[in-house]
Amino acid sequence: MLAVIPAVDENDLSAAFAIRRKVFCEEQGVAIDADLDGLDADATHLLALWNDAPVGTLRWRILEGSGEAKVERVAVLPAERHRGIGQALMRAALDAIARKAPRAIRLNAQTHVVGFYEVLGFCPEGPVFEEEGIPHRRMRLPLP
Repeated sequence: MLAVIPAVDENDLSAAFAIRRKVFCEEQGVAIDADLDGLDADATHLLALWNDAPVGTLRWRILEGSGEAKVERVAVLPAERHRGIGQALMRAALDAIARKAPRAIRLNAQTHVVGFYEVLGFCPEGPVFEEEGIPHRRMRLPLP
């Protein structure tokens, strides 16, 4: 059974960081200091559990002065993909963010998952750019 919970205690945050390390650092070759960028303390973290085992995570934060939120560090363990975990994480984040009443939600999507975010209503903006050697596209979801 799938559950998405706020990662609020040390155990939950450790599990979230371990998933990020596995996906971004080990699988994709991102440097650990690029993943742990100093913004985690100001973010809200979500953790996806499949039968009580941590399988996915993301963080989101309100961008000061912009009236917008940003979703970041969306990660699902390789063996757990294509089971709706990423979508469940994103829907939980979108619901939580909407309660904060920002004008829009932004994210930087790796180009191979742009379609995933388009299904959720995000629109690409601007050209492809590289972040940590990985092609990305800026995306935005206006909120009513």
